[in-house]
Parts: sequence; C-alpha cells; structure tokens
Amino acid sequence: MKILFLAPLRYVASMAFAMETITALADRGHELHIVVSKDTDPPFSFNHTNVRSIVTFRDMELPKGFRDIEFLRVSLTLANRNRYDLSIGISQFGVITAKCLNLRYGTPYLFYNDEITFGNERASIIGKIYGHAVKIFERKANRKALLTVTQDANRGILLSKVNKIHSDTLRYLPNSRSGKASLAQSQYIYERFGIPRDEKIVLWLGMVTPGDGSLELARSAEYWPSGYRMIFHFRTDKVTSYIEEIKSYHGKGKTFISTKAIPYEEVDLLAHSATVGLGIYADQGVNTRCIGSSSGKINMFFKGGIPCVVSDFEGLRWVEESGAGLCIRKIGDLFPCVEKIMHQYPTYRERAVEIFEKRLNFDKAFCAIAQEVEYRLAGM
Repeated sequence: MKILFLAPLRYVASMAFAMETITALADRGHELHIVVSKDTDPPFSFNHTNVRSIVTFRDMELPKGFRDIEFLRVSLTLANRNRYDLSIGISQFGVITAKCLNLRYGTPYLFYNDEITFGNERASIIGKIYGHAVKIFERKANRKALLTVTQDANRGILLSKVNKIHSDTLRYLPNSRSGKASLAQSQYIYERFGIPRDEKIVLWLGMVTPGDGSLELARSAEYWPSGYRMIFHFRTDKVTSYIEEIKSYHGKGKTFISTKAIPYEEVDLLAHSATVGLGIYADQGVNTRCIGSSSGKINMFFKGGIPCVVSDFEGLRWVEESGAGLCIRKIGDLFPCVEKIMHQYPTYRERAVEIFEKRLNFDKAFCAIAQEVEYRLAGM
C-alpha cells in the first residue's frame, strides 16, 4: 500500500505511537509519504527505504489558523501528485485533512487520536469560536474514519462520547516503543554526566509546566541524602522562563539539568539508565487526569523495568495497583516513595516488566490493527 501520514503536531517526533507506527508500516513493506512541520521539536527524521518522502509545511512563521490552512494545502498538493491507498491523520487537524482527501479522492483514512479536545480550550472569544468550529469538523471527520486509534481504552470510551462515534470503531494502541520489556542495564546517564555507578538516579524525562511540581522538586533535591541524584532531561533545547528557573538549581546538591535534544533512537537508553522514573503532571484537565496508557515516558520506563513514581490521577492509579510504582499527591511525598521502592527494588522492577507486556506492548496491539486494516482495504 501507499500511505500518506498526516502529522500536523510540532512535537510528533516525541510521540512513540506515531513514530513506531511509521517504522512498523514501512517494515511491513508499505510505502510511506509524510507531511510534517518544518519546525518539529525534537527533530523529525527517518532512514528507511520505504519512507519515500517527508514533505514539510510552514509552521512557526504563520498564525495558528493559517498554519492549519497551509498544512491542508501541502497535503492536498501531495495527494494530487500521488494516489494513496490510505491516509492516517494524527490529532484534530490531521483527521480533518484526511477527511478532505477522502472527499476529493476517496482515500480511506484512520484517525490517530492523541488529545481529547472539547472546543473550548482557547482563552479568547475568537479562539473559542474557532475551537468550536474546528471541533464540529473533527467530529464529522471522526465518524467517517475507517478506525479510530487511541492510546488508552478508557480514554477511547470518553472519546466515543465526546465525538459521538461507535465504540466498535475504536482500536487501542499504547503510546509505547516497539519491542519486549526487559530489565535494562543502560549506562547512558552515568556516562553523560560522569556520575559514579553506585549513585541512584531519579529521572524526570520530558517537558515541565508551572504547577507540575518540578521547580519544587529541583529545590528540594538539594537536600537529598548522599547516594541519590535528581536528573531533569528536557526533550528540547528551547528554554522557557520556567525551565530557566529549574536550571538555576543545576549542580546544587543532587540536581542536574540536561536540555540538549537527543535523537529519538537514544531516548530509551537515557530512560533505561534511571533507577526510578517519574511521571508527574500538572492537572490540566481530563487529558491528564485520564492519561492511562498515553504517557510515553512511563511506558518507556516500564519497558526497561524501571519503577515509577507518578501523579495520583484516576488514570494513573493502575501504576500502583500493578505493583510497578507508587502514586503521590504532592512533591513532598516523592523522595519517601523512592526510598520505599528501593527497599523492594527487584520486585518493583519485575512488576514493571510484567505490566508492560500485559498492558503496554506496542507490537501486539499494532499487529492486530495493521492486519485488520490490510484485510479491509484488500476487500475494497
């Protein structure tokens, strides 16, 4: 098949279920063409013979609404030059664009859903009007998708209610990296920071936002006992004012900060060199409270058998219930939880591997979806 992958999100290269889907489809012999922002952060790249073209659209220099129009224009131009057997639209405007291609060329499409939108996320009145209009188009596009692929089964139920789609069109694909879970032994962090091998690493991986407790954590880690290090690694080298505040604690006590972007292929080596991983989020509404299997960093930690301390949200309590980590309501409880995990560390590691294979294995879920799509398209 010839497949058009529509990825309007600037941060798509940090989304495991998107990146692994491209590789898995290419490995299955399908030809991939991709439309992506020229301003992706982290950088987006592929070295695979079946990824035939990566076409970029102008992004940061255009206002939001115009960026969407530019993405649609570039996608339509590409589809006019090629005839695709399938398109895959990521996120809200990805599926809207896929629907436009379907109307013009009859191309069947999948909806890869990441965030559940309600149309009222923008602050201004004009923004809310725009948001509600886009939401109407998203719902219409979603209803005509061949399948809707979501990162978590419970989030899928909520999405079916919000977008008014049949639950039997939903398929579950965890936001994980390909491969089986195992007890990893990476030395990436130790070598990068020159840390003694007997030090225990607590790792915050990914972005930070005000209200998530990261600044408080950087401050409190100054006073941790010897034998522990608090490492922050941000996926981007673009530094916000909030990151600057956190960076002021670099080298103080036990806190170390890394803002240098690393290739997608190396991020798992970084994660798997941690002793304990963190999945702490600011409460930004239903998408964080019901995060479920959508947290790429938690999934990546568990793939390497790394236990986690996570936010005590309804969508993350499965972490503690599985025995692979602990939940906290405030940052002050974090280090005591780390110490508790260390007292039964081998058991927590084994549980992390078990829950990954049971709930988070990308390959098992993707293979079933790919086979179903290939079978259904062959019959068209």
